[in-house]
Amino acid sequence: MSLISSNSHNIKFYVIVLLFIPYLFLWPNILFNYSENIVAYVKIPYVIAITFFLLTYSISKSIKVSLFFYGLVLILIATNYSLINTDIHLGYFHRALLLILFSIFFYHYQFANEALFSSLIFVSVILSIIALLAIALTIYDFNIDYKLVEIIEGSPKNINLFFGIENDINQLRSSSFFHETNKFAYFLSPALVVMFFLRKIKVKNYVFFCILLLAAISTFSFFLLISCLLTYLLSVLFISKKNQNIGLNTLEFFLIFFILGLSVYYLHDSEYFIKLTNKQSSFDIRMQGILSSWDLITDNIFGLRVDEIEIEGNTTSALIFWLLRGGIQGFLLLTIFLVMTFRNNIVIMKSDVLINSAIGHGIFVYFLQQTFYGQYFEYQFIVYAALMAAYYEKNKGRVKKKCV
Repeated sequence: MSLISSNSHNIKFYVIVLLFIPYLFLWPNILFNYSENIVAYVKIPYVIAITFFLLTYSISKSIKVSLFFYGLVLILIATNYSLINTDIHLGYFHRALLLILFSIFFYHYQFANEALFSSLIFVSVILSIIALLAIALTIYDFNIDYKLVEIIEGSPKNINLFFGIENDINQLRSSSFFHETNKFAYFLSPALVVMFFLRKIKVKNYVFFCILLLAAISTFSFFLLISCLLTYLLSVLFISKKNQNIGLNTLEFFLIFFILGLSVYYLHDSEYFIKLTNKQSSFDIRMQGILSSWDLITDNIFGLRVDEIEIEGNTTSALIFWLLRGGIQGFLLLTIFLVMTFRNNIVIMKSDVLINSAIGHGIFVYFLQQTFYGQYFEYQFIVYAALMAAYYEKNKGRVKKKCV
């Protein structure tokens, strides 16, 4: 039985669920980047295997030409990036290929979206329980053995293979097995929103939602909060006016739960809580990064090589990332991709089927977070973009009739 519906599924469904679960850990999760041996003997073989599986599946199906366009735009972005850096970035080309292959897979396999989100919810709930347990043990001074590990493509981290990255008592924010707390928050957000929509169907769903919400609160991710609020406003004003899952009582529900979660931190250590909720220094660093980046962008409108980029402060915006590295031409290509993805996202959010609408809202929160803190080329975003592209291509005839 699926975690997000009452449909009964055959063995093929569960094989696909098991296939999706490792995919969700590729990046920015550290488990596949724990050591060079893990990368060489686990991560790379898995990536090759899933690519080969999708390629074989695609060849066996009739292919809708329009599905290629989404990946083609990413191929052009990757080509532009490679030309600027005079070096082929195979990772970006591979993500573009995965977007095409996943789009074909989602287009043909009826329960692919359920398989993906059943995998995501299962992994998210497990990681949330472990993260909350780690915080509780840290608060009560329980000794957890951590080992300093040189993470591939990341800075050294104190890691326990069960509890994840160490929670410093002076910086008590959950990061689980992710490079940083915001990345963990982004990973949880689609599952959190889907479970919120489906919470009234089963008691189990309510329990899962509460676990995910507590874990999300424990990340203290400002961008997660902003993304959820913007999604809520978009849905209330333009999409789901009659949807009982979205309304003033929903906002009140979230605020009450959020305040209760924050109260736990305040009661634990009021001085630490004040320090944690003060985002002024983080805001100042990001504003400095944006202004510094903008000076570089205006002086180099056709993009810069990675080794030429030196900015003061820090900026995590995906839009600035691609303006710097892809120039105005790369940014225009990215705009085409984002407009198509936004359109597809709105269409699935408007679905009359509750599960599809829930998935659309969950992906939109993640979409916004990628804009604040990402690149649009991360594995998880690629699979969401593919799901939305397939949904739009299958339903665009119905969408056009509604618009007439």
